Amino acid sequence: MKILILDDEIISAMGLEIKLKNIGFTSIFKTSRYDDAMKIYKQEQPDVIILDININESRSGLEFAKNVNSKTSIVFVSGYRIENYIEELKDVKYDLYLEKPILFHQLEDFLLARQNS
Repeated sequence: MKILILDDEIISAMGLEIKLKNIGFTSIFKTSRYDDAMKIYKQEQPDVIILDININESRSGLEFAKNVNSKTSIVFVSGYRIENYIEELKDVKYDLYLEKPILFHQLEDFLLARQNS
């Protein structure tokens, strides 16, 4: 399974990548830049995209998700409670929302279920 991580917090993204590799995922792409993530998405067609909602650019993870095909699973991660994004999330297809610091077992459970489906 291919996984793309778009998170402007480099340390968080690196930690997540290490944890994902530790449970057997090896095809992981990560970036902190929207445009780079879009290039990776178009070239690699990942199965799952883990998106930080706020990425310190003029565009957000929410906007990115609107450009993703319906076969790709979206996992949002944010330092803010989901209630802060209720209106924006109504217009976006996503599979999971995790607050930072994420509880990795929730992501792991989702990914393993996605992999086995």
